[in-house]
Amino acid sequence: RYARADEQFTYETVDPMPGYSLLYLQTIDDQGLIFGYNGIEADPNTRKACVYTSDNGLVDLNNYLFEFYDITVPVELGCPTHTSADGKIIAGFFFFQGAAIPWYIELGEKILPRARYVKAKAPSIGAMVRIDWQKPYLTQAGTLTGYKIYRDDLNKQPIVELGPDAETYTDETPEEGQHTYYVVAVYGDEVAKPIASNAVQVLSAGSTFPVQKIDHLLQNNRYANIYWGLPSSEVVAATMAKADASAKDGRGIIDLAPVTTAMPKAMTRPASAPKYLSSAFDYIYNVDMQMYDGYAGIKVGNRYYVSSWQECNIRILNENNEIVGKWQPAGLNAPVLSMVYFEENQQIYCGTDDKVYVVDLKTNKVVDLALIPVWR
Repeated sequence: RYARADEQFTYETVDPMPGYSLLYLQTIDDQGLIFGYNGIEADPNTRKACVYTSDNGLVDLNNYLFEFYDITVPVELGCPTHTSADGKIIAGFFFFQGAAIPWYIELGEKILPRARYVKAKAPSIGAMVRIDWQKPYLTQAGTLTGYKIYRDDLNKQPIVELGPDAETYTDETPEEGQHTYYVVAVYGDEVAKPIASNAVQVLSAGSTFPVQKIDHLLQNNRYANIYWGLPSSEVVAATMAKADASAKDGRGIIDLAPVTTAMPKAMTRPASAPKYLSSAFDYIYNVDMQMYDGYAGIKVGNRYYVSSWQECNIRILNENNEIVGKWQPAGLNAPVLSMVYFEENQQIYCGTDDKVYVVDLKTNKVVDLALIPVWR
């Protein structure tokens, strides 16, 4: 790490995340975020994307995106290979059925980290509910000052406010019936989005909990195997199916609304365009692309410039993720591994494995380096 004021470097050794034997850090933005992946030896299917921050060390990239940008990525991202200088665009690829699928993500505004693993449980004797949670995954977005706990209604006053070290609370005043609790992380005058617990059943005196997760398997339209879970206060019903699935990833439930992939009107894709899993996460795939890896990517106006593996050219994509052209600047003689755009002179600096090419967007040619002023 280089301190400009002192003109000195400091060094730090970074080990792979637990369970991995290999760590490969590939790209850095101007804020000092370093992106890369963990893996187990040479097996590409074990690659887990990560990001290194000076505050939190090495953390899972999927969790980082959920924590700070509310982006739930539908796959393990695999290998990030490029970030723009401002950190707003991250590109890379992941492996799927033997193929490498390139991807890029454009980040929006940061959000405050939320509480995680929110769980509610009621005893079989006595009207009370215990709520447990874990602290936000990362907290450098603000100083965590405490939590607010709500029962059923976020529009009412919280039932309790707790300090930043709290990770459990027992509600001793719930009424009989079903309840859902919300844990809200507080950062001074600001609050993070609430995370909901599972629904929990509170009993009246002399009542008993019902069995849970009742289901059956019909055999040959003649008889059925019926199975169920043990009696529990944790309510599991058809309406909670999405909540149950969401809770498995350990980050809690924000809402139970259907997931929509609808795009804003300005971004509506033509009917022939590929369908994507999320409006915030897009695959770039096209049989004409013929690329193993999106090594670098930048946004200029409403176009994305994405370099490809072992090719001395760059694909140009529109806002619908459609390839609208192949850019082959005259004089570019090596695959581009990184790109930086300078708007004032409309030039792109393209880094290769041994030199930097300066390409002029106006002329589509490599600029003579003798014409570029020396920077200090």
